[in-house]
Amino acid sequence: MLSVIIVFQFILFEKNHAVTTEEITKSFENITIISIESVSGDLILTKSPDEKVYLNLTWDYEPEGSFDYRIETEEGRLNIEELFHGSSSGHSTWEFKIPDGLKIVFTSASGSANINYCSGQFNISSASGDITAEEVSLINTSSFQSASGDVEIILSDEINGDLNITSVSGDVILDFNGESVSGTLTVQIREDDGDLESDFNFDTEKTIMKIPQNSSGFEDQGKEKSFLVKSLQRNSGLPKIFIATEVGRAEIIK
Repeated sequence: MLSVIIVFQFILFEKNHAVTTEEITKSFENITIISIESVSGDLILTKSPDEKVYLNLTWDYEPEGSFDYRIETEEGRLNIEELFHGSSSGHSTWEFKIPDGLKIVFTSASGSANINYCSGQFNISSASGDITAEEVSLINTSSFQSASGDVEIILSDEINGDLNITSVSGDVILDFNGESVSGTLTVQIREDDGDLESDFNFDTEKTIMKIPQNSSGFEDQGKEKSFLVKSLQRNSGLPKIFIATEVGRAEIIK
C-alpha cells in the first residue's frame, strides 16, 4: 500500500509542476557577424528568405528565473550570451534564419549545432555537443570542433577557404557531395585507436609522435602517442583542409 501511495503522489507532483516553454522572436537588419556564447543551448541555422536575420529563442529552464540572456547589436555585429542564476535544469534552442555571407561564431559547453542550406563563414565549437552541417557553402576559413561529440559536414559547393574539422573522441565526416576537390587534404588519427575510411587515395603517409588530448580537450601530459597522418594535394594546394580525431572514426566521402 505504501508503494502505491508514493507513486500516486509522484504523479500528482509531476502534473502540478509542468514545465512551461517560453519563447521570443526578433529580427535584425544589416548584420554581418553573429556571435553566440552558449552554455547548454543548441543552435539551428537555416537560410533567410531575405537579407534580414530572424531569431526564435525557446527555453524551459527550471526554476523560474534561473535562465537569462543578453542580446546586443553593435556596428553590424549581433552578440548573444546565455546567463544563468544558480543551478537549473532544462534546455534552450537558438534558431536563426540567416542570409548568405555572414560569419557565425558559436561556442558551447554542451549544446549542439545544426546548420542547413546556409552559405557563410562558420566557427563552431562545443565541448560535448554534436555538430551537423548539411548542404553548406563555406566562404573563407571555417572550423567545426567538438571534444566528445560527432562532427559531420556535407558540402553544397567547392570549399573557398581553409577548413578544420576535429573531434577528440567523436567521429568526423566530410562529404564533398560530388563537388570537386581542390587544395591539400590532411587527415590525422591516433594510430592505435582511430579509424579512417576514405573514397580518396592519399599521396603521402607518415607517423608522428605527439601528446594526445583527453575528452575535455586538454593534453594528457606524459602520455605521448603515435598519430597516423595522410594527405593528398590537388592543383595549387590551397585551400588547406584538416580533419582529425583521436579515438573516433574519420570518414571522407566523394
